Amino acid sequence: MKSAPSPQSISESDSVVTGSVDDGKRWSRRRFLATGVAGSFAACTASGAWALWGAPHNVELVNVPMPLRDLPDSLIGKTIVQISDLHVGPIVSHEYLRHCLELVSSLEPDIVAVTGDFVSYDGPARIDEAVSLLADMQRGKLATIAVTGNHDFGFSRDGFTNRQVADALTEKLDGIGIQLLRNSAIEIGGLRLLGVDDFWGPTHELDETLSSGDGDRPSVMLCHNPDFVDQPGWDDYRGWILAGHTHGGQVRLPFCKPPILPIRNRDYAAGEIDLSGSRTLYVNRGLGYLRKVRLNVRPEITVFELSRAALNDLAS
Repeated sequence: MKSAPSPQSISESDSVVTGSVDDGKRWSRRRFLATGVAGSFAACTASGAWALWGAPHNVELVNVPMPLRDLPDSLIGKTIVQISDLHVGPIVSHEYLRHCLELVSSLEPDIVAVTGDFVSYDGPARIDEAVSLLADMQRGKLATIAVTGNHDFGFSRDGFTNRQVADALTEKLDGIGIQLLRNSAIEIGGLRLLGVDDFWGPTHELDETLSSGDGDRPSVMLCHNPDFVDQPGWDDYRGWILAGHTHGGQVRLPFCKPPILPIRNRDYAAGEIDLSGSRTLYVNRGLGYLRKVRLNVRPEITVFELSRAALNDLAS
């Protein structure tokens, strides 16, 4: 028959058990904190890696209905595909941009609209690179139009002021079927398409642009910088305004606005914004970047489907 343990062995046993529980609690807390820190570090590392290497090229197709007053029957259901801010140059991957332009071609758009910053200009070769990349993009069935961005005027101590750069870009893009609207308008099947030179550049003429063409037509305006919409002169304009420039801020923390935006009105970071006077602004998040980083702000190709605005839409 097994003998009962001695008082000494019981005491030693109790001591071991009691010590194990206390040590276990301490070690559990330490493990919890260590695991939490390690998990947070891993999550931050993964987010940082994605922001630098994955997200900048994770392009999104965004479908947006575009109701327009008095739109002709022949244009109902047609599409405008908008791209912006390619920034062809030493930083943005040409292979990535080529993939984006292939996506545009696959959409078989009726109208292609490019809202500026074709290049990050540091010499004439950049224009040739942009033209080479865009040469294979399918043109819109009805039109392929564009406007200048600030970087399309080069850069110096005086800012984005070199109109010779913009003129050279205009000429070469025209040679491959991309029409830059430089403070002017065209009409396609009863739709007025307008374009104004960049807000930071030396040649923009907003009043001249807005007075171009038939103001009674349904209208879509291209301008690179969305701050244009807060300038005077829009009283008689009714329609959509397509812009870029912001890149959506490139980095946005959850539940926060982007901390860095190159615009005065920070409400114009990205997406669709209703404005006064029956105007609707849409700010495309762009394809390229000046610094290769994006977080919660995907690059964008926007597909607008045209429709005739209902009476209640016009009243609102």
